[in-house]
Amino acid sequence: MFALGISLFYTIWPVALILRWLILVITDFDISTTFLDIFAIVATVGLMTLLYKYPEWYVVNSVGVLVGAGVITLLGVTFTPSLIIIFMIIAAIYDHWAVNKSKHMLELADTMINLKLPVLLVAPKERGYSFRDEKEKIMQEDISSTDNNQNKTEKKSRDALFMGLGDVIFPGILVISSVTFLPEIGPVVFDIWGDPSLPIHLGPMLVGLGTLFGGLCGYVALMTQVARGKPQAGLPLLNGGSILGYIIFGSIAIGFNQLWHNITFL
Repeated sequence: MFALGISLFYTIWPVALILRWLILVITDFDISTTFLDIFAIVATVGLMTLLYKYPEWYVVNSVGVLVGAGVITLLGVTFTPSLIIIFMIIAAIYDHWAVNKSKHMLELADTMINLKLPVLLVAPKERGYSFRDEKEKIMQEDISSTDNNQNKTEKKSRDALFMGLGDVIFPGILVISSVTFLPEIGPVVFDIWGDPSLPIHLGPMLVGLGTLFGGLCGYVALMTQVARGKPQAGLPLLNGGSILGYIIFGSIAIGFNQLWHNITFL
């Protein structure tokens, strides 16, 4: 909870800074940074208290999205695309093994559901669903089978779909890293903040959007399988789609060689 709170604070403070900038532009009234600190602390404590006292699915999702956005941004501006792709491939292999082979990822997911922690996103299937009532081992299939292991029948179906926050974070990191580290090719398309920030050029922006599109294609393929009621390893499809989108759109927008331009492991 403390780690989540710190991550949430680091996400809320820049958002408060953007609001300060908007107020300054619109009303010419400048808000002190001390007020921003107080606002970020109060918002963080309030959300964490709400999460602890009333962990409904929309509360868990809200905190999870905010924390995920902060993690994506911090890691995206820290690691180059080459390193992130290596991390994504390793994570996808591990996720496949943990879900389909050892099955321990399903046990871990059940633990996180019971603890009501925002390390997963919840998508209710119908109106009136309450995440607070989830206590059973819903991620591990409760299946009965005949003696010859055929004609399996599922005893119960889940009332919501669950997606690990890491399934969102990994593709998002590659998107941010693409916009941050790739060569500045093409005209400037975003320079709202001015100095000392760096403008965003069309080439890296198109690569980032292509990476996002590839991840969304992987998401569609993933949800097609999940909708059938079987737990699936998300990272192989999501990371694979993002990496393919990065390579394909990057080759078109800035050239294949430029995707690895001026990037080193040292």
